[in-house]
Amino acid sequence: MRIKADELFTYLDLLVAARRPIKLDSEPGAGKSKMLEAYCRARDRESRKAGRGGYGMFVLDMSKANIADIQGYMMPKDETGVLPDGTPIELTSGKFTYPYFLYDQFTGRPAYEFNEGMIILEEWGQGGREEKRACAPIINDRRLGRWHFPHLDVCILSNRPEDRSGVTPEFDFLINRWTEATLQPTLKGFLEVSAVLGMTALTQAFAKRNEVLLFTGKVPEKQGPWMTQRSLHGLDDIFKEALAQGVPLDSGVMLTAAAGTVGEGPAKQYIAFMKHRSRVPTVSKVVADPIGCEIPGELDALTFLIFDLASKTTIANIGALTTYVKRMPADLAVTYFHAATSRDEDLVSTPEFGAFARSNQAVLTAIAMRLRKQAGK
Repeated sequence: MRIKADELFTYLDLLVAARRPIKLDSEPGAGKSKMLEAYCRARDRESRKAGRGGYGMFVLDMSKANIADIQGYMMPKDETGVLPDGTPIELTSGKFTYPYFLYDQFTGRPAYEFNEGMIILEEWGQGGREEKRACAPIINDRRLGRWHFPHLDVCILSNRPEDRSGVTPEFDFLINRWTEATLQPTLKGFLEVSAVLGMTALTQAFAKRNEVLLFTGKVPEKQGPWMTQRSLHGLDDIFKEALAQGVPLDSGVMLTAAAGTVGEGPAKQYIAFMKHRSRVPTVSKVVADPIGCEIPGELDALTFLIFDLASKTTIANIGALTTYVKRMPADLAVTYFHAATSRDEDLVSTPEFGAFARSNQAVLTAIAMRLRKQAGK
């Protein structure tokens, strides 16, 4: 069975509450790792806000793990004991070290300091048979030797066997103890996670305007860079650094870097899409005159503008920006709402968003759904 990316958080909440180990697979680059990171970050904010001390994220990469990485190293330890007849004895016993992966990815704190969190077994399909077997206590009992963590959730991430990914066979005794599904990437899911992870408005707009390119679900027959959510995220990081370092965005250096990340064709499309950054009004210009400020006529530029405004919406400027967005088609108003509130959920409760919604039934429905979601947390 498949689970849509925009329904994944609800799916995870359900299985976490039921204390079920979760197995999630997909084609390579479908965004599993980043979606789980976004989920853990959201749970962490929620936990800290409620005074529960945070939600940890503990990751083990199975593609390069050995038995000692999983269970720790056996170290000798001198002990004394007493026989049944009262005779004292001295002996050397073994004690495993604390596994290296049980330290939070966000803070570096060990798992035993947390009341809640998630162990993520990454690249599960590339793990060896014996390494998978060694993970059985984690999956089945949330235990590793004398270390017990009943407060932690468990999620297993894997590529599909059919995608030239070198997936190793599974054990039936593990399959019967987890709940598995295949992730169905969706644009809505990508946009929600990209907002949480701080991707640029340019990349978000490019994804919305190139949905077919991004979600083919196929691995190319010939090996080389290709467009996936993962590689697009990598290109977004390169784009940010180019801006920071002053590298010309239309230079050969930028094109080469982009082509080596997502493939030559998609790279040229991405570079061409950059031109819209200079064709839209700035946020300060919109705020200064939301009624008279021009609205781009080209859909690509308009889409970029929506994500740019959403990424820069604050309590201070929300009134002017929503006044401006009201002048646009209704579907773009909904896109703006989702993009802005995925980045900052507190915007949903502002009077300005309430007034904005009353002028657009689709936005009003979206606000109602998000408020119900917040209330259910």
